[in-house]
Amino acid sequence: MQTSNIIEIVSFKLAKSVSDDAFLNTIPLTSSFLQTCDGFISRHLSKGDDGEWVDHVQWANMADAQSASQKFMADKSLLPFMEKIENTSVTMRHNSLLHSETP
Repeated sequence: MQTSNIIEIVSFKLAKSVSDDAFLNTIPLTSSFLQTCDGFISRHLSKGDDGEWVDHVQWANMADAQSASQKFMADKSLLPFMEKIENTSVTMRHNSLLHSETP
């Protein structure tokens, strides 16, 4: 049985007084971290007109997604990223990827 890829969807708003640019300046920290994680496939970060951000991360499987999440929360070098996010606004879910298209 083939295990499908997992799409991790994290929605959040930035902490008060944090600019988009200040937040985006922390993305290289998280990108470097993700590159070291087993099963990491891709990442897309988007922002809606309502100020809500969505981080879409594709993983090879659920075990890799969960392992990376645990490591992420414990990694002190990622605090500059995490401090820019309003903690009470964060929601996370994992979906099985059933269809994908790229040109």
